[in-house]
This record gives sequence, C-alpha cells and structure tokens, in this order.
Amino acid sequence: MEVLNAFDFADWNGKMCTLLKCKGEVLCAMDRYDEAIECYNEALIIDNNRADVYLKKGEAYYHFELPQHAIYMYKEALRVKNDCYVAYFFIGVTYKELGEYQSALEAFNSYIDAVPYVPEAYIERAETLHLLNMYFEAKNDCDKALELRPNFWSAYYRKGLILCEIGEYEEAIENFERLLDNEEFSDIAGYFKGIALKNLERYEEALECVDKYISKNSEYREPYLEKIDILIAIEDYEKALEFCDLLLDRDAKDIGALIKKSGVFYRQEKFEEALKCIEDALAVSDDYPALYYYKGEILRNMGKPEESIEYFDRYIMKVPDQPNPYIGRAKSLYAMQEYEEALDCCEKALSIDDKYMEGYYSKVHILMQMNRYEDVLEVLDRIKELEEDFPFFHYERAEVFKRMGDYEKALENIDIYLEKFQDDGYAHEKRANILFALGRFDEAIEECDKAIEFEPELSDAYYGKGYILYYTGQFEESISYFDKVIELYPKGAYAYYSKGNSLKYLGDFEGALENYNYAINLWHEFAECYSAIGHLYFIVGNYTNSLIFYDRAESLKPDYVYSYIGKSQVYMALGEMENAIKYSEKALEISPDDAETYNNKGKILGYFGMFDEAVSCFQAAIELNASQSEYYYNLGNAYLMINEFENAIASYNKAIHIYPEYEASYVGIGKAQMCLENVEEALESFDKAIELNPQYAEAYYFKSEALRVLDEDEEAQECYEKALELGYNA
Repeated sequence: MEVLNAFDFADWNGKMCTLLKCKGEVLCAMDRYDEAIECYNEALIIDNNRADVYLKKGEAYYHFELPQHAIYMYKEALRVKNDCYVAYFFIGVTYKELGEYQSALEAFNSYIDAVPYVPEAYIERAETLHLLNMYFEAKNDCDKALELRPNFWSAYYRKGLILCEIGEYEEAIENFERLLDNEEFSDIAGYFKGIALKNLERYEEALECVDKYISKNSEYREPYLEKIDILIAIEDYEKALEFCDLLLDRDAKDIGALIKKSGVFYRQEKFEEALKCIEDALAVSDDYPALYYYKGEILRNMGKPEESIEYFDRYIMKVPDQPNPYIGRAKSLYAMQEYEEALDCCEKALSIDDKYMEGYYSKVHILMQMNRYEDVLEVLDRIKELEEDFPFFHYERAEVFKRMGDYEKALENIDIYLEKFQDDGYAHEKRANILFALGRFDEAIEECDKAIEFEPELSDAYYGKGYILYYTGQFEESISYFDKVIELYPKGAYAYYSKGNSLKYLGDFEGALENYNYAINLWHEFAECYSAIGHLYFIVGNYTNSLIFYDRAESLKPDYVYSYIGKSQVYMALGEMENAIKYSEKALEISPDDAETYNNKGKILGYFGMFDEAVSCFQAAIELNASQSEYYYNLGNAYLMINEFENAIASYNKAIHIYPEYEASYVGIGKAQMCLENVEEALESFDKAIELNPQYAEAYYFKSEALRVLDEDEEAQECYEKALELGYNA
C-alpha cells in the first residue's frame, strides 16, 4: 500500500484506475470497506466506464452491509458493459439476502437468458422460486438442471424439498429413495426420506429412519436436523437443544441447526437467543424463507415491529400465497399503529384462506383500534361459526364493549369468561383494565395483583399496575413496576416511555429524557414518545425544541391528537392566541369524541380570557368522560373567573370526590369562599391543601390573604413569607 500511495499516475489514467481498484481490493481484504469504497470512487472519477470497478465497489458495499448500494453498483456495471452477465448473478444473490425475492428472480432470469448452460444458476433460481411458493416452476428448473447434469444431486435435493412443499410426500420419498441407490448420496437421501415421513406425521417411522441414518453416518448433519425437528414436534426441547449444540460444535455456521435452535428458544420465549440464531443463519445464507419469517416474529416479540416488517415482506416476496406472513406483518403494523395497512394484510390472508383463524383474531384487534366496534362483533360471530367452542368469545367481547365505553357490559363478559377460567392471569389483567375504566382503581390494582399471582411473568399486568399508579399520581411507586416490565421485556418501548412519563412528573427531566431515548431507539417511529419529549421541553420552557418534537410526532402520526394539543399549549405559553386556538381546533377535528380535546380547548380559551366559551368546552369534556378530576377542576376555575362562585365550589368538590388528594381544588374552593366572604370556610380549604402538600406555595399565599381579612396580621405575614420562600411569585 505504501508503494501504491507513493507513485503518482496522474497522467496515466488507465493505470491509475487499475491501481486504485487494486488498492481497494487490498483494503477490502483488510475489512476496511469504507476506505476501499473511497478508492473505487477515485477510480471511477478517472474512468467511469470501468464495469470491473463498479462490480468491486458493489462487493465492498455488500460486505459493508449496504446491500441497496451494492445493487446500484452492479446495475452500473451493466450500464457501462451490458454483457457483464455475472452482475445479474450478484444482483440476484443480494436481492435474496434482502428478502426481495421477485427482484432476485428477475436477476437470475437475466443471467440464465444470457448464460443458459450453468446448472448452478437453475438451482439458484429454483431456490428463489421455491421461496416464492412457485413450486412447479422451481421443479421445472430442477428438471432443467438435471437435463444439463443428469447426476446433479443438488437438483434431486431441491426437487425433493419442492415435492414436500406441494404435499407430494410419497413422490418425495420416491425421489429420495432414488438417491439412496447412489452410494455417494445414500445418507443424504435417508435424511430427505425422514423429512417426508415427518411431513406425513409418521413420527415413529421418521425417528427410526433418522436414528438408523445416524448410526451409519454420524458425520453428517442432516439426520440430526431431522431428529431435532421431530423432538421439537414432540416438545422435547432439552434433547432438541442437545442435538443443536452437537451440530454447532461441529460447524458454527450450520444453518439448519441454527434455525432449529432458534425455534426451541422461541418456544421458550428466549427471544434474544432465538434472534441470534437466526441472524447467525442469515449471515451464512439467505436461501431459506423461514429465516425471514422467524426473524420478523422474533423482532416483533422483542418490541421492534418496524424492523420486523422488512422480514415479513421478504418472506411474502418468496412465498406470496401463504396467509401467515401477512398476519405476521399485520401484527407488526398493529404494534406500529398503522391500522389501515394492517387490516389490508388481514384481508389478504383471509382471501388466501377464509378459514384461517389467526386472520380473524388479528382482524378483531385491528378493527377495535379503528373504533369499528360493530364490525368487531360481526367478526367474533364469524369466529364462533367456524369454531363453536371458541373459548375466548366472551374474553374478546369484553374488550369490544370496553372500547365502546360500555364498561358494565365488558365487566359482565369478562366475568363470564373467568367463571370458566379462574386461573387465567391474562383475564384478570383484562378485568383490571375494565375496572380502571370504571374508576375503581383499588379493585383494578387487586386484579393486577391476581394476574401477577397466576402469571408471574405477565409484563402487561406489571405495566397495568404501573400505569394505574402513574395515573393516580403515584409516580414514584409506578416506576418499580415499569422497571419490572423492562426486566421481563427489555426490548419493549412502552415501558421506557411510561417510566419516562413518571420521571418527568417527578421533576427528573434528565432521567425522563434518557428513558424516552431508550424507547425511541427501540422504536424509531414512536410518535407518542416524540410528543412526550415535546411536552418535557414545554415544561422546562424550551418552546423551540418542544415544537420540533411535536412536529416530529405529527409527521410520524398525523392523526395523533396529543401532538396538536401539545402545540396549542406551546403557542398559548408564547401568547400566540391564533395558533393556540388553531391547533386546539385541529385536535378537536381529528378526535371529536375525545374529552381531552375539549378540555384542552377550554384551557386555551380560558387563558386568553374567553371564560364563557371555556365553560362550554369543559362541560363537553365532562359529558364525554365524567371520571376525570382535572376536567371538574378546570371547570371550577372557569366558573370562578365569571363570578359563578357556587358553581365553582360544586365543580371543585366533584374533582375532590374523584381524587381526594387534589390540593389545587381545595385552593380553588378557598378562593371561591373568599369571594363569597366565607373566610373561615376558605381558611379550612387552604389548610387542607397545605396538609396535602406542605410545599404548596399558592395555598400559603391565599391563606395569608384570608388571615389579613381576619386581622391576624402576624400569622398572615408568616404565611406570606412562607409562600415567597416556596417560590410564589406575588
């Protein structure tokens, strides 16, 4: 390299281009791909018609894990030299790794059209067709490969697998038995025969075949894979792992063993270990569609739904006529709150198989998120038709009625379910949600505890209890439950997000931001989390950053109402009445049945002195949701400002009835009583507020005002000074 750097070939373009390419190859050999790419760029500046340089640059990008860039370079090689056919082959291989099987197929087609006598190319294409569920075309490619090379045993291998895919197991066995007649491949044929027997659910025969095969040919991997598969089928996970490890001790890159081991870990809910196995397998080869499906499933279970989508798409491109990847994709989209697209995936799955139960289950959950409750009930009835003894009928109906706001009917349905399944921790967690919606918080916490008792690792139960504690203002207590969720499910974004919310209200803004960032690292398009960061910056008075994050939330999820609520509050703080009202109305436009949108607009209007209009908004919020103490408190404030003191006191008392420790409501009552000249009653209210929160500066200030009316000037001065000490801005 020192020699290459020393020479100056500025005038020798061709030689310089070649030397730069060579230097790039050396750098690639040293795994210094970014530097290699720079060399190739310099070479192409000198001569941008060098197909060989484009190919090398594509390889560097490929190794640098930038496959799309690699594909672009391969295409550039073809642009400058249209007979650089090997580029088609590289494009096909790269697209296969990306899971873009249709594009891979097109590339292999181009290669075979140009070079039709390479049997390996037909098998590559056969594998791609196989992954696309184009079994008959794949079988034809196997036959073509066998035509070109009659003893091409890899073609028999692929053909046998394809026959298994189309359910022709007996014929597959015949195909494998043909290999058994060949001394060189007899052991592999035994493995294939075992697979076919397993697909026929003749496990005893399959295990016998595999054991016999192992006894004769213990050095081969295939029979061990078959045995592992059978052991998984009979749920003997310990032995299955033992044989996986045996194979991996022999070859750490054994794809079959990695797939099987991943499956065992997945069934044991050890997702990190399962993902590692799949990623190790993908690093070796991308010829197996199941790798992408499993990776998608694992990633979603790790709290990475946006990443999982890519892998379901790769699977779908290779195997478009199977319903399960569409449902896998739908579940990930559901987790990302992309409900319309998720519903389309369900419809696609059900168009492939109209009795595919998982498709109906997923459709139920998606429709509920879309507030299409009547449609949900229809789908549940359809499930009941297909499966008369469907055990979750009342369980799911409970969720539907909860979403419809009919909590009593929801409670009735979940209680029917729990009569039959008393030890179902998930049902107790569901019941906790319903009780929470009814405002029966203590009972809801008890149900969370029952859920945890029956399902000690049920993260939703811990999350539910944490959320109830957070919701009732017990922020410190909530954190331990969010931490437990993180312990059980460390890749779940919501636990970090909720922990961040609790820390924010405890005043630990640095800790809150740290947890929000964890959540976003796990889910890059977590709109709610960006909105929460916007709110954090709003609290600390950084309105510029607040708007930046609210804008980000809006761009990710245009129908997320709280980004508009947040922006309206920022503009309120900035004194920009027009923008504040505009965004509060935008929130109402998006979610006209959401009580919080009316509450927010009421606060905006009140801030700008439009108290009568604010009263109407708070009343509308209460009409939609009468269980929120804040709405009554805000209504009380508005009544206070229009001198309706009795109505103000009544509203504050309703807030206290819902939340007995609402100290601000006691201060509000005190103010109203002062206006009514009920000074003694006002003092009682201020004292109650101070009892609830001894650091409440405003309570001390208004207490001092009441004491002055009673001519208790000394104590009044003490209270006034205490208010100033606590930060009251007189």
